Amino acid sequence: MYRHVLAAVDLSSNSMAVVRRAREIAKLNGARITVLHVCEGHVTGYGSLTSRHHIANEMEIKQHLFPLLSQLVDEAGLRTADKKLIFGRPADSIHKYVDEHDCDLIVTGSHGHTGIKALLGSTANAIFHGASCDVYSVQIKD
Repeated sequence: MYRHVLAAVDLSSNSMAVVRRAREIAKLNGARITVLHVCEGHVTGYGSLTSRHHIANEMEIKQHLFPLLSQLVDEAGLRTADKKLIFGRPADSIHKYVDEHDCDLIVTGSHGHTGIKALLGSTANAIFHGASCDVYSVQIKD
């Protein structure tokens, strides 16, 4: 039985499938749920954040991404879910979050790449191999 389910999302159009599956599992188990997005680092160059050349700081990135995360959680009907944005390498940050917050299941998306794409690695693959808890993969169709 799971007590704390972590939905690890990339905020792409595929994230809703991950959040919905995490919601189903959490509901079946009476578990709490956290929806987490890991930002890989600072944004440089021209972009939608300010329209000028600069390095965006963490606060600017959070101000841009948190509404997207909130919208995803709201559309999934998860009013009581925790929403988290953290910075770092995705798989490493997810593993650290799981260990620090006693998560016992990670739900994430996977494109199921094989061959050379799998050899080059993927975030889902890195999550699977370093997790200290169960990992549930939602198959994402390209």
